[in-house]
Amino acid sequence: MSNKNLPSKSMKFRAKVTMTGAFLLLFTGVAANFFNISVIKNKEYQTMANDQHFGSIPISAHRGSIYDSKGTALAKSATVYKVFLDPKQYRLDMENLQKRIDKRQEDIKNGTYQPKVQTTTDAEGNEITQIDEEPLPQSVENFRIEAIALLSEKLGITSEKIEKAMAAKNQYSVLQEQVEKPVADEVLAFFNQYNLICLNVEEDTKRYYPQNELAASVIGFTASDGYGLYGIESYYNDYLAGTDGRTISAKDSNGNELPYRYSKTYPAQNGNDLYLTLDMEIQYILEKYLEQMSTEFMTKNRSCAILMNAKTGAIYGMAQYPSYDLNNPYDVVDTKVLEELKTLNDEDYSRRQGESREQQWRNKCITEVYEPGSVFKVITSAAAFEENLIDIVNDRFYCSGSVHLDGMEEPVKCHEVGGHGSQKYQKALTDSCNPAFMEIGARLGDEKFLYYYDAFGLRDPLGIDLPAESGGIQRTLGNLSNVDLALSSIGQCETITPLQMITAYCAAINGGYLLKPYVVEKAVDEDGNVVMKNERTVTRQVISEETSAIMRDALYKVTTGNGGGNVTIKGYAIGGKSGTSERLSRKEKKEDENESDEVKEIFDYDWLNERSE
Repeated sequence: MSNKNLPSKSMKFRAKVTMTGAFLLLFTGVAANFFNISVIKNKEYQTMANDQHFGSIPISAHRGSIYDSKGTALAKSATVYKVFLDPKQYRLDMENLQKRIDKRQEDIKNGTYQPKVQTTTDAEGNEITQIDEEPLPQSVENFRIEAIALLSEKLGITSEKIEKAMAAKNQYSVLQEQVEKPVADEVLAFFNQYNLICLNVEEDTKRYYPQNELAASVIGFTASDGYGLYGIESYYNDYLAGTDGRTISAKDSNGNELPYRYSKTYPAQNGNDLYLTLDMEIQYILEKYLEQMSTEFMTKNRSCAILMNAKTGAIYGMAQYPSYDLNNPYDVVDTKVLEELKTLNDEDYSRRQGESREQQWRNKCITEVYEPGSVFKVITSAAAFEENLIDIVNDRFYCSGSVHLDGMEEPVKCHEVGGHGSQKYQKALTDSCNPAFMEIGARLGDEKFLYYYDAFGLRDPLGIDLPAESGGIQRTLGNLSNVDLALSSIGQCETITPLQMITAYCAAINGGYLLKPYVVEKAVDEDGNVVMKNERTVTRQVISEETSAIMRDALYKVTTGNGGGNVTIKGYAIGGKSGTSERLSRKEKKEDENESDEVKEIFDYDWLNERSE
């Protein structure tokens, strides 16, 4: 044989190098993949492996309840059930059921059928004989038809969903959630009468609100999965939610769970109960009269009211009108919007419906800003007294009925067309004289005015324990003109939230202390232990005790010296200041550009200060 066709040494060498390189490349790839699996993605693949060998069933924790300050239930969680079907077990149950039906029919045909005879004794000692015949359907198909009809009716689901669950390849198909106990018992009984175990239930919870729409904007509501979406339900979700438990069970080689022989249960930890500072009697009265006022004066963009303890910052009542039913939060309550929705196409309908829902859920007291009007004159006064810029005995302020300010074409008018003439401070406050307070603002100057604006908590959010709190809007030092200062002094330039205004008022009369407002007093666990408590928290002292005493006396004289018979309560000294904002915000101006220039929003605030007679 010729050696001509045999590979040369160089060819053999190249072949060896090539094979070695290929082997090394393959080895490197395998090693890299092994490293990736064993090291980099070890946790991921370990989890996947565990999932092949272990299964788990969640145990829902009961969400904590919400109560008012006297223990009236505002939010509760009721026990409901999740109804589910095991498709694999369903097919096994049907096979066994068919065998039992066939055997009975065969026994009846052969004359060997003998139902169990049970003998019992009544109260008088008489024997009673009963034939205990195992219940069976006429056929498996008859059972299937009856089961689908019953489940569809009782659970409110389609027959298609049930048939799909019966034919599924998995071991867990949820038919319906949040099923009430009587319904759950009824569907279980239907399957249990034939000793079928393919249908079962899991305990779950459902949130409901016994007071319906009372304090809705404060309490808020939860999603279908129980997670807090608005109000206290959202802000304190971690306290209320608790921690779900779990039953971990082994699986056999076919992936079937073995929950009874190889399982471990970790019990759920129920959520904490919350006790609010709100008093439902006060809340009811607040909402009742807010509705009356809103209806009488036809408020355009909702109305709100707050009652706060001036000494602690605790909120006793916080209301808005219109409210909404917490048990049906997605129902639009604004009748005008409902009429508007009837005229819209599908796209515009969805958008407008969403806007309306968002507005009714939003807490106006803490999220929306407005120009406070003359109620702000109390803050201007407190700042001026603290800086010794007003001599309450000797100073006089002249009012001709209007003030011309450089930079404005039209004069700023006082509500008294002919003017108030020469007056002391108390009369200027009682008469709510604009020129007098513009002069007081000028005495303060922009630097000190802005200092007290911030000190009274009117710029930044106050930190109330509710979500989505807004802060106020005011110009900063350097861009506050003389016109801005004059208008701000009478509450016609800056914008603040109602909560900021009442908190500032409390600081003006409680000794000068700006307090952190709060609506939740404490959180209590299921064993009765207090796990969280809110108490009086001083942010800062804004004015002195002496200045605060001056303001209390001045506000008391406003009501007693101005025919304030409607704010007289025996045992209480009532002080207060009303205000009308004459300028609309930019947004409101845009919305109302076709309306009269005289459109106004009125915000009235009264404060209570208990005194011994």
